[in-house]
Amino acid sequence: MSNARTYAEWQQLYANIEHTFYLSKSTDDKTDQLTIQAMVVDLSQVAQDLQARAVAWQTLTIIADVIIIPDPGTPNSMVFNLSGENRALTLCARSLQTTGSGGVILSFAADATFTVFADEIVGPGLSFDQTPVQKQQQYKYSITVDPDHIGLTIDGYGQSPIGVDALPQAWQEEGSAFYWQMESAYNCATALQKSDPALALSILQWVHKTTANSAAFSTLNATTAQLLLQLAQFNAKITYVPLLTQRVYQEATGAYMKAAEAFEQAFDQYTTALTLQQNQGAYAKAMLGLYRDKTSGSDQLVAQVEENLADAQKTLANNNERLDSYRTQELNQALKRFEEGKYAFIEKKEDEAIIGIVTAVFTVTASVAAMAVGDEAAAGSAVGGAVEAATALQKLAELIKKIAKMISEITELLEKLRAVQEAVQALLDAQASQGKLPTINVPSADQTFDNTYWEQFTIEAKSVLAEYTTGANKIDGANEYLTALEILAVYGKATYAAQLAVVKYQQKMLQLKLDQLTNRQMQQRLDKLVQQDGADSSAFEQAKLFCYRKLVDTKNRVIILINDEIAAHKYWA
Repeated sequence: MSNARTYAEWQQLYANIEHTFYLSKSTDDKTDQLTIQAMVVDLSQVAQDLQARAVAWQTLTIIADVIIIPDPGTPNSMVFNLSGENRALTLCARSLQTTGSGGVILSFAADATFTVFADEIVGPGLSFDQTPVQKQQQYKYSITVDPDHIGLTIDGYGQSPIGVDALPQAWQEEGSAFYWQMESAYNCATALQKSDPALALSILQWVHKTTANSAAFSTLNATTAQLLLQLAQFNAKITYVPLLTQRVYQEATGAYMKAAEAFEQAFDQYTTALTLQQNQGAYAKAMLGLYRDKTSGSDQLVAQVEENLADAQKTLANNNERLDSYRTQELNQALKRFEEGKYAFIEKKEDEAIIGIVTAVFTVTASVAAMAVGDEAAAGSAVGGAVEAATALQKLAELIKKIAKMISEITELLEKLRAVQEAVQALLDAQASQGKLPTINVPSADQTFDNTYWEQFTIEAKSVLAEYTTGANKIDGANEYLTALEILAVYGKATYAAQLAVVKYQQKMLQLKLDQLTNRQMQQRLDKLVQQDGADSSAFEQAKLFCYRKLVDTKNRVIILINDEIAAHKYWA
């Protein structure tokens, strides 16, 4: 969710990027079907402007990224008169920002409608006072974001808001004001992804959500999913840290930065040369040729990675089977012998403190079985009370919980990636022009995948159990159980490495499948535009838009490579 800002702050934020990234659809004030489209809109200014210009509207539609709704109790409040026959007011924004009581004053005729489409309401909330023309009674309603509906609508009969499941059909057509607003929102998000990644993410999720089921938006929807995946990679924790010196990473980073700068310069020179050509159709045809080549290349890359992924999945299945077999058989038998030895040890001892420590040692080390399958709740419950009895066990206990959490999260990540990949494949197989991809979530801030946990586990297990493998406090079975834990760590590291390999190839496959989908759709769009319009400016503008998206995609991938190369420096710092 984005933070609340004032109208002036939103204006300042968008002023620097709108002139380059915003694509508007002009409207005519002479018509009674008025549409206002912008990145940020203040409703009080709209009301005052319409009143000052005496604009007679029948339907008023406001489409923006942010709509500011002032407190109706202030001098800047506004009243929208919906008492005319069949009048309709529609607000559509990613974020509705309210102040004060957050109200909208409406005067309704029975057949008038007020509709809201929004992804979030920031501030005290949104309510409105409805005074039906035919009645003396005044109604007051609160409007909230409903996860089950894309919007809410209210009529003049004094009834509660009704959920809306789809955008108006006219909005879902290419060239509509909503169409250009979504295209512009995507463009602005690309400009904000470095300076304000949280806002960029919020915008992209809104675009992805609202364009999911329209043929006109199929290319934008897939491209947005592609960028969301890249943002997830930007925000993900480091999965692997090779042990190299800082100098190596500095040199590699410098090389990547030079390559990125050289690419951008060459790209700008190429696009500038095409833009200046008198025959604008040449630009569109050049972009069409680029995407034809990319579509062919995507198919070959997908085939290669599919083979690598299949091998990695086979290795993971084998390692999982070995780990599970060892956990349920050899480890379990060693634990039973250790438990028998523990009871025999306790019977010989009268010192309650030693008995408490030994009991805690057994409880903590026995929780490893739950840890190995990623059962966070069971592992946490097993070690929770034992730590109080023996503070020396705290490191091992915390490590057991971390490993359980790591195994649980990486398993969940594998499932999420597989679900999104299957949805993308379904679109490709069906040659579908519309469909909805599952939400691509950014990993949580505390998500950490680190193979060094297993090394630490071996060290801490030795530290805890060594005292009971020899000497006066020797417990029968303790030495065998320690050996079993060391072997478990070997299996755990092997399985973890296989999991990371599958995650790596699944992420790559998802990226390639989205490439395949977007390349194919862009090629089809450009092919159609070139055939229909020839050198017409419509094909030219669409080609420039696709060219820009290719630049964004390439630059993001260079940044991801840079992040991977400096992973060790970031990790150790």
